Amino acid sequence: MNDKYKKFDEFLKDNIKNCWDIPGLAIAIFDSNEILYKFKTGYSDIKTKKKLKFSDKFCIASCSKSILCAAIESLIVKKEIPNIWDMTLDKVWSQKIHKDFYKVTVKQLVMHNSGIDSPLDDVENTPCLSKYKKIEEKLEKFNGITARKNLTNIVLKQKPLYEPGSKFEYSNWGYGILGAILEKLTKKHYAKVIEEEIMKLLNIDAKYEKLFYGDGYVNGHYKNIFHKNEKEYNSLKKGQYINPLGEAPSGETWMSIIDCAKYCMMYLKALNKEENILNFSTVKKLTKPEFEDYGYGWFINKRKHIYHAGQYFHTSTHFHLIPEKNIGIVLSVNCDFIPKNKWNIVKEFLNTI
Repeated sequence: MNDKYKKFDEFLKDNIKNCWDIPGLAIAIFDSNEILYKFKTGYSDIKTKKKLKFSDKFCIASCSKSILCAAIESLIVKKEIPNIWDMTLDKVWSQKIHKDFYKVTVKQLVMHNSGIDSPLDDVENTPCLSKYKKIEEKLEKFNGITARKNLTNIVLKQKPLYEPGSKFEYSNWGYGILGAILEKLTKKHYAKVIEEEIMKLLNIDAKYEKLFYGDGYVNGHYKNIFHKNEKEYNSLKKGQYINPLGEAPSGETWMSIIDCAKYCMMYLKALNKEENILNFSTVKKLTKPEFEDYGYGWFINKRKHIYHAGQYFHTSTHFHLIPEKNIGIVLSVNCDFIPKNKWNIVKEFLNTI
């Protein structure tokens, strides 16, 4: 371990338990070829006092959106499916849809400007909330491919919530529909496609779709702010927070911190024109901001940093790549968020390398 990593390691060990207030945390820093530093602390479940392991799987939530896009692009490059990004929804979805969705493209689903919000993500600011509660009720008895197909049929029959192409409105439902489109084209579960196109080739052991609980998985933790003892974390119980809406492609992927690093290294390799399952031009396309600062499942800022964050099942994960320096970091915690000032400390460290 070089002196810079030693200093960072000392900082984490000295401060994290007292300052970060996190049940469990795992970090991996890497370049395009190897993991340069890894760190873990705390518990996978504070109730059972199970120590966190590097092999434990976190729910990576919305960090998984780019994985779906990469798998689709891989199929397009191999000409196993059409180049769907610029195709309109009336061409890729054979069921009846609202006329205002006819000219919305698949790319607009990916870039979060399709006219589809995820209304239940923001209850206070949701128009026509009762309509979307009914959608949820209709989908509760379904799961998997059937739920995504039904979600797509129901949502695309509605009038868009805003004019497509007019603004950025982050939408998990849009990615649920994207998964349904992929399943329609391939006749396979979206997770099987991801496994075949990305995960197996990178030797990644990922799991999908539901809340996993027990050995090998990191349990989420939350604080009941209405409880008198609000400083204590509560562990999720088995069966809590199962998503009934068929949005699984938007965020229900479970991976260890080491496997997250392997996935992110794929992008650095390609951008360095090193041998890889995705080539330079493909990754440049996937990480090019197409609408606002969003690409194919990635945010890209003015400094050309490539990043995404996700929060689900009371866990939180961050991916951050700096191609110019050929370095990246993945960080996962088993609570709702990483305080911004703490995450900034980690990003500032990357800039010193």
